[in-house]
Amino acid sequence: MNYANFQRLWKLFSQKQKLLAIRLFFVLVIGMSMEILGIALIIPAFTLILQEDILDSYPLLLNFLTMFSEPTRENFVVLGIALMIFIFVLKNIYLAFQYWMQAGFSLRILKEFSHKLLDIYLNHEYKFHIKHNSAFLLRNITNEIELMSASVITPMINLFAEVLVVIGIMGFLFYLEPLGLAGVSLV
Repeated sequence: MNYANFQRLWKLFSQKQKLLAIRLFFVLVIGMSMEILGIALIIPAFTLILQEDILDSYPLLLNFLTMFSEPTRENFVVLGIALMIFIFVLKNIYLAFQYWMQAGFSLRILKEFSHKLLDIYLNHEYKFHIKHNSAFLLRNITNEIELMSASVITPMINLFAEVLVVIGIMGFLFYLEPLGLAGVSLV
């Protein structure tokens, strides 16, 4: 879909639908942040498991661990893994909410566009209805709008969400290792 088609589709949206689309954009940005958080947790997880002197390297964490239990490496690893699992569960709950919002947005667009088209058909003169087959009009109201929703709006939202995630991952990798990202990007 090129930019001109996107603009035409945007003009079809009502003010309420545009506000919902903007709200969905912010939900997608938060989802992107959650995805990056999930990726960012891999590095501390490996450090936690593989580094033997983890408690000596991070004395601030040692003070934090003494509040819960005896500060041993095993307790620290268990607490760290439990915290990671908790964050991943929260991330997945949020992503389920995000997918629910995406589906709700698509269905709302489908419903409102169908109602708009029905109103247009009902407001036509009697001659219009004599000239056009009612099955054709019903097909437009049900199937064509559903096809537009399923083949344009939903994939566009999914593509936008995935592009946001890729941009976020690239930004995270650029922050973490700019030269490595540049080298990989050239290949």
